[in-house]
Amino acid sequence: MSTSAKILDRIEKLLRMAADCSSPNEAAIAANRAQKLMEKYQISEADVVLDELKTGVGMGTENVTFGKQMPTYQNHLLVAVAKFHECEVVGTRVGSAKAATFRGYKYDVQAAVYTFKFLTSTIEKLCNSNWIEYKALGGSEHGKRWKDSFRKGAAAAVMETLRKLAKENNKTEVGTSLVIAKKNAIAQHYGQTRYKSGSSRATSSSYSRGYAQGKNVRVNKAITK
Repeated sequence: MSTSAKILDRIEKLLRMAADCSSPNEAAIAANRAQKLMEKYQISEADVVLDELKTGVGMGTENVTFGKQMPTYQNHLLVAVAKFHECEVVGTRVGSAKAATFRGYKYDVQAAVYTFKFLTSTIEKLCNSNWIEYKALGGSEHGKRWKDSFRKGAAAAVMETLRKLAKENNKTEVGTSLVIAKKNAIAQHYGQTRYKSGSSRATSSSYSRGYAQGKNVRVNKAITK
């Protein structure tokens, strides 16, 4: 197994181990640990990474499929995860199913897919457990509407934490040069990507409940590697 493959395997295991997180905030912190691991490897092998970006052999794409519909909260989360892992994502189709394609440096792309699947799985588990609690307390709101709003709130908390963590990750000179090289390589191989502005903001109590799940947990609570 190559060094790159070993790093990706460690990242996948890290996210899998953290799959029982109790909040979106903790899920985002786990994603940050994975990103730092990837960044550390790329800096140590900067010459190799820069050469792979320049020649194009290091570029890659990977799809995530959704079925007939892509949930709104996942649409926003896709962009946040792509930016966090220094790649890009565009909407596409795989057969009759809606899909999204991550594209960029191949190991960033794979890490982004791992992270996206991990975060959406965490949000779904939180949504289901909170829905059961809501109904047990006599809640009467329609299930689909309640869950959709909860997911949007939880995703907003995840994205906010990812943006905060990204700002706190101080880049070295080599790390900064890699980011620039990746942007240039993506533009050269795939063209410019423009994201539409939008918001999944809702006003229901379930949105607030989902958002609070991420905001009321200690940000520095550790997730075991």
